Amino acid sequence: MSAIRLLWWYWPGSFFNSAASGTWTALAWDFAHGELYRPVVSTSGFGGTRYMPLLFMLHGGLIRLRIDPVFAGVLLMQGSVVVASVALYVALRAGGVGQALALPFALTPWATVTYQKFCTDVRADYFAAAFVVTAVAAVCVAQRDSRQRWLWCAGVACVLAAISKFTSIVFVVPIAGSLMVGGKRLRAAAFAAATLGSWLLLLGALQWVSHGRFLENLQATLTGGTHVSDIWRHGIPKIPAELFGDPTIGAPFVLAVWTLVIPARRREWSAIDSYLLTAALVTFVIYVSPGTASNHMIELQIATTLAVAVALARGRLTDGLVAGVYVVAALVMVAITLPLPWMPSPTRTLRLLGPRRRATVDAIRAEFLSPPVPYLSLNPNVPLLLGERPSVLDAFNLNVFVVNETPAGRDLRSRIQSRSYATVILDDGGLFSGDIGPGDPGFAEAAARFWTAATPVVQLIGSNYDICAVRRPFVILRPRHQTQS
Repeated sequence: MSAIRLLWWYWPGSFFNSAASGTWTALAWDFAHGELYRPVVSTSGFGGTRYMPLLFMLHGGLIRLRIDPVFAGVLLMQGSVVVASVALYVALRAGGVGQALALPFALTPWATVTYQKFCTDVRADYFAAAFVVTAVAAVCVAQRDSRQRWLWCAGVACVLAAISKFTSIVFVVPIAGSLMVGGKRLRAAAFAAATLGSWLLLLGALQWVSHGRFLENLQATLTGGTHVSDIWRHGIPKIPAELFGDPTIGAPFVLAVWTLVIPARRREWSAIDSYLLTAALVTFVIYVSPGTASNHMIELQIATTLAVAVALARGRLTDGLVAGVYVVAALVMVAITLPLPWMPSPTRTLRLLGPRRRATVDAIRAEFLSPPVPYLSLNPNVPLLLGERPSVLDAFNLNVFVVNETPAGRDLRSRIQSRSYATVILDDGGLFSGDIGPGDPGFAEAAARFWTAATPVVQLIGSNYDICAVRRPFVILRPRHQTQS
């Protein structure tokens, strides 16, 4: 109910809470207008993404049906959570969990802090997790039923997961491994070969249909600017921070890890055990990359829930222990949702920042973009709401391009230094208290905090542009020699 209230409060008249959702929507807008993956750099702007196409192709299809891009994204996001819950229920039943127990466990994706954080966004993680857990369910059945169709189902689900989220292809390994442990080496090899072969063929088709731009984008963005030092700078501290930050995932995860002790001792490794371990390893590897957010906990939450429920059904965990952990997690969730004054809460943060209103973008157009002028928005949501093609697809990747001095980074630097844009629009980062401008009380202090926290790409812009106004949640800049007060 708290999530429903949050959605009802936020969505009427608003747009997505994050620039990453703008990237997904921009990819969908491009697809709806006949472009699958834009060039990394061109005269019309900057591309560069490692996002796989399933979500934004569905989103683009809805846009082509003349459904509002934001509303279409909301439908897909909430629909993906429903799909994930249904897939989790199917996997629970396939793993031997009774119906009465499977149903409440299948509803847990809705009852997490992570869901509250991302219910105002559009992401592919729930679709990817749904397909992976469907593949695990199919292989659980395949170990009892020798008919080939179950492995075909698992293979198709793995391919769908991998074209939802690139890292999901890794789950072919534990599924094939569980088949080999069960003495079905030939079936395991056939499954892996057919699944990986189909995925590679699909990647080839994407490369052909996109006129070579798919691999260009992937090559430019796959590492996300990651360095070896990020293993201990980001990866090692990030996982415990995320688990602690969402106790509705963290506490059950501790239980799930404990359930691996018995099969490890007995060497009775199941597909579900392998799934949990792989999900944990994949999540760690993802968090090594700078800039990754809590949405990557979604796969781990699904795997954790499946592992705990199956362990409970098989007697590896006691009813009292599992009930105690989930009661505590539920109480913490209530405290976060209320929220209690001392408890960190995404609900409180969202309410303090307020919804991102479409009317704000309309006002920016009237005040700063009329008559039409060349402008740059690092947040794709702004041009999308104005019915225009975003010139920047992904601000995070553009920042990496600037840092690494790639051709796209050098091209942006040239455009900024020549002041090619009459107006630049940036996210305010929640650092300004309201709509203010130079000379207003508190502006200088807030602007100083803004530039201190600025990424290299924003610093580059600030070397030639000055803030002329703040229209929350955006900062408006003009070329230095044209700055208005």
